[in-house]
Amino acid sequence: MTRISPRQPLIVFAVTASLGPIALGLASLWILNQTPAVPQPTAAPAPASEAPTGPEPRRYLPLSLPVTVSLPEDGGTLSIGLGVALREAGSLELMARLADRQQEAQAELADVMLRAAESLPADTRLAALRSSLPETLQEAMNARLIAMGEEPAILEVLILDWAHAP
Repeated sequence: MTRISPRQPLIVFAVTASLGPIALGLASLWILNQTPAVPQPTAAPAPASEAPTGPEPRRYLPLSLPVTVSLPEDGGTLSIGLGVALREAGSLELMARLADRQQEAQAELADVMLRAAESLPADTRLAALRSSLPETLQEAMNARLIAMGEEPAILEVLILDWAHAP
């Protein structure tokens, strides 16, 4: 009877276990070498006369103070936090120039909100205000900038916080 050494089964197992991954690796290399190379498309340079496509670059900034108004006809109190999207070019300089006029701007925005609320029926006032205020406030802010001799730079007004107390 032939005696098997204790190392012989371990060597047989290691050789047979490594044959699978080695064969798979060799087959993968062979397939990669058989596949034709796909040519990469080259991007044509954009003509200088065309304007860039896509949305205008913008910078989003929150307004520091919420705008609060008492709604007409016992509609309660509405307080909203706003953010604005400005043209990226010159936006920080514009905000720095307007920093000392924040309370004046808040009072004007409150007046615009109150006039918009007064023009809406009481039963649908809050829903209608929420949908119409961004555009209304954008127009008012840009009109204020024009009156101050600035370029209208407000691209969008965002409602960041909405609190209504009946």
